[in-house]
Formats: sequence, structure tokens, C-alpha cells
Amino acid sequence: MAPKSFHTLIATTSQLPHIRILDLNTGAATHSLVGHTSGGTLGIGWSPRDEYILASGGVDGTVRLWDVRRAVSCLACLDMGNGGRPKKDSRNIAHEGGVNGVRWSEDGALLVTLGKDGKMRTWDMATGRNMMTNFDALIHNRHNLVIPPVLTPLRMSEPQLIFTLSGPEILGFDLNDGTLAKHLKPPQGKKINALVQRPNRPEFYSASVDGKITAWMPEALEAEEKEEGEKKRTSVLDTIYRDLARTPITFT
Repeated sequence: MAPKSFHTLIATTSQLPHIRILDLNTGAATHSLVGHTSGGTLGIGWSPRDEYILASGGVDGTVRLWDVRRAVSCLACLDMGNGGRPKKDSRNIAHEGGVNGVRWSEDGALLVTLGKDGKMRTWDMATGRNMMTNFDALIHNRHNLVIPPVLTPLRMSEPQLIFTLSGPEILGFDLNDGTLAKHLKPPQGKKINALVQRPNRPEFYSASVDGKITAWMPEALEAEEKEEGEKKRTSVLDTIYRDLARTPITFT
């Protein structure tokens, strides 16, 4: 579902190569977006800037941009080599493997894609060009899990970080230059199969195969929340003490 929109459309991926658009008001499928080839679709994401623009990643390695209002919906097929072919050319591929992660920046200026080729790429949405950011660690991403990267809010983090699943770990990169900034491991070391971000907040959550959900947050925020918790507990104790102090106590 689009994060900010007046429509009630939902875009769905599946083992089929096309994307189905559903309408919550009627419960019916309105139409399909056709362009990906065999193997199905994985990553998907609505633009935060334009409620009718959608990005999708397929098993075929392509990342396509769509305007769901148009009869010929595909606007562009992103090219990792910036080769200069027509923007709708089906030979343009974004990854040498299935694309199972798609994430827009909060202002819609950037698109981040994650592929089963072990690469993460950033795209300038004004031009559709690969920004050639060199993320300096190999991302272990071989499963057909749909795991969009997590992008920290720009106004709450400097530099802006992007987190992605890599095997049993979570890697955090500087979005500007691709350097590895964080290396996170779940407490039990179990395989992670989902990442989700809390909207407009710097923390995110991971789910692992042992049924555990782990909250990840910046150290400063964690310390702040602990301090708030201590203040609440102190406040409760103070209230109890004051209530007791108001009651006359007589020794006999």
C-alpha cells in the first residue's frame, strides 16, 4: 500500500511475472502491470513523492518503474551499466540476479535495490541512472525472501544509514559512500527472515526463524528510552511514598 495516498490501491507480487493491482474498496483486482519476464516478481515499493508511481524488482534481474494510471504503464527499466539504451529497453537489467529488495528514500529522490547477485545499488530518480555507489562488503543474499533494505530518516541520522540482511547478520552502510558502518548480530544467532522499519523513526525490527523479534535502535535513543523508563519507575515509587506519608501512622 502506498504510504501517502488518496487512493486505496494495493500492489502485489507473486510467482507470476506480472504485478496485480487490487482495490481495497471493491476487493477486486483492477488490472495487471505486465513487463517482467518469467520467474515472478519479488521487491516492490510505492514512491513517497507520487502516489501513482511504483517500483518493482523481478526474478529476471530488472527493476521497473510504473505509472499505474496508464494503459502502457512501464515508464522505465533501470540499467546498471548506464549504457544509454532507451529507458524502456527490456535488455536493461539492474542486477545479475533476482531483485528482492526495493526501498525509496523518504523524499523520493533515491531508490535503493538489493539483488541476489550480492549487490546493493542506489539510483538517482531524477535521471534513472545508477549512482555507482560501491558498498564495501559482500551481501549474502541467495534466498527468495522479500527483504527491502531499511533506510534511517535523514533528519534523525548523520550520516544516513541503510541496513540490509546478509546471511545471519545485518549490515549497516553509509548511504553516501558505501562504507560499512554497523555490523549487527541477533542475540541467538538464528537466521533472520524479515526486516521492518518503524515509520519516521530510526529504529527497526528483525524476525528470526526461532520465533523471536529483536528491536534495533541507536545507542543514544536506547539510553534515552532507558532514562524515560527510570523516570517513570521513580515517579511511581514517589507516588506510593507520598500516599503512605499522608496516612497517619500510630505506634502502640
